[in-house]
Amino acid sequence: MKKILIILLIVPVSLITYISCDNSFLERAPLNEASDVTFYQTKSDAVAATNAIYDVMQYGRMWKFEISVIGNRYNSDLGIIPRPTQFPSDFQATNGRRLSMWENLYIGINRANIALERIPPIEMDEDLKARLLGEAKFLRGFYYFTLATFFEDVPIRLEPTSLENLEMAKSPKSEVLDRVRQDLGEAAQVLPERSAQDPADLGRATKGAANAMLGKVELYQDNFAEAAQLFETVISSGEYMLDEEYAPQFLAGGDNTPESIFEVQHAVGGGGWNDSNEGSWMSGWNASTQPDAVNFGFGGTFQPNEEFVNAFEEGDLREEFIIVEDGEDFFGVPYDASRGATPFGLRKYVFQKQLEQQAADSEINFHIIRYADVLLMYAEALNRVNSGPTAEAYQSINAVRNRAGLADLPAGLSEQEFFDDIVQERRIELFLEAHRTWDLIRWGLAPEVLGLTNGFVANRHERLPVPQTELDTNPLMEQHPAYQ
Repeated sequence: MKKILIILLIVPVSLITYISCDNSFLERAPLNEASDVTFYQTKSDAVAATNAIYDVMQYGRMWKFEISVIGNRYNSDLGIIPRPTQFPSDFQATNGRRLSMWENLYIGINRANIALERIPPIEMDEDLKARLLGEAKFLRGFYYFTLATFFEDVPIRLEPTSLENLEMAKSPKSEVLDRVRQDLGEAAQVLPERSAQDPADLGRATKGAANAMLGKVELYQDNFAEAAQLFETVISSGEYMLDEEYAPQFLAGGDNTPESIFEVQHAVGGGGWNDSNEGSWMSGWNASTQPDAVNFGFGGTFQPNEEFVNAFEEGDLREEFIIVEDGEDFFGVPYDASRGATPFGLRKYVFQKQLEQQAADSEINFHIIRYADVLLMYAEALNRVNSGPTAEAYQSINAVRNRAGLADLPAGLSEQEFFDDIVQERRIELFLEAHRTWDLIRWGLAPEVLGLTNGFVANRHERLPVPQTELDTNPLMEQHPAYQ
């Protein structure tokens, strides 16, 4: 389903969004829109309601910008360092971008809650109904996991927002994650394997996506045995494989490959810098300005730096694709390093000018989880569970390395040595996929790696503050102690 069918032909009035507990939900809907009395009657209504939950993933303050900024740019791999005020200035309760993230995630959750309430009574094919409800639970669990990762303790909303439940206190992160486990686990029971999907549904949530996300949830909580079991389920399913080459999945026509487990679906031609645009912003934000090569290019201050370039092992085929140096071919023109803050440019997630209508309108999908990520998480979990790498752990990380043209890791590595290799491999393989900052935090390496470079403060910047507007409008809301 290129691209997830997020063009909604009908926007029901009852898809009310929870936005800072203000009165925006009281605004009168246009008379030509369907009401909740006439909507939720047919199969098409159920599909449209489910599509609306996916739609939030394409919003500007989500993966195509803000979530990617936090996951990718707050580390030592990009731009000129040190930047000792980065975290203190950006991790503030009054930062409007943090409020947008909070709002958007709850918009997605509210849409899922509406779908889960309104779809069951619809008379329609029961198998399709079960699948749509599974997708709604997957997405709700995914959004709650994102909230718990970024904000820790948050309100758990399981019913559509109404006048009666606008004010709600936070729940502990542990309870939020229990809800995530329940939603993802129930989704995994009913969602199809990727091979059972109709080609038109490619890109929708699958059983493999639910199990992979569950494994990530457990890994992030240091529940390594549970994580390893879930990743093994994904691997043994035979539904996924590494692409033959690394680069094509980040270029034109490289979406939803056999390596893809779950992606944010994007489509060119959808608009500009607004939430109605279905295109990706990654190319515009990651590219440095190169006339006749890319549209705009705002990434001059966040180009790869020498520290990151030096991190590549000799012979790593990924370097030639990810990094471009002065004078090298860059989508048909010589790269001009003088246009960036560092001598290096990026090719990953960057589209050539002819393939996008504007800087905010690239077609390439954003990868949430792909098979290489699962293999590396599986290797990490096995190493932790067994106090050292097993044969399966070696096999998993070596598959990723071999694809990159690198030799197998030497046998006999200690747990710490193997872990160090996991850190290195995830840094390179998953570059710009919004994992790096959170990897460093969960590994306990953030104070060392990010403290001097960006001003990361331990026991504070492991999470974002609750947005100030939420505190002002919801009397039951409390700020995280680290920000009080």
